[in-house]
Amino acid sequence: MSIPSIPDIMTVEEFATYLRVSAKTVRRIIASGELAVIRVHSMTRITREAVAAYLTDQTRKTTQCPQQQSQKANARKTASPLREARSGNTKSSSPVTKSAVQLAVEKRAMRRTS
Repeated sequence: MSIPSIPDIMTVEEFATYLRVSAKTVRRIIASGELAVIRVHSMTRITREAVAAYLTDQTRKTTQCPQQQSQKANARKTASPLREARSGNTKSSSPVTKSAVQLAVEKRAMRRTS
């Protein structure tokens, strides 16, 4: 992906303006490792190539095929053992996980009553 309308190197603030987001959001993206940067002493700089790679990656993430999106949605809907214990659902697939979860719920209840 070629982006001729931006400079070869940008600051965090310039990139934030380009994306129309806050500088804090750009710093979070950098901290997550999604955007490669160059550090010069205490200054952070973003290259045109890093911008192109980031935007290409984001485009791929948002244009996944519907089957992949539905699989991710189903994975999010699957209840976690902790959520099951909180809701009172005692049927768990793993007795070890179940007891650890029950202890965590009981511990939380004890803290609330103290």
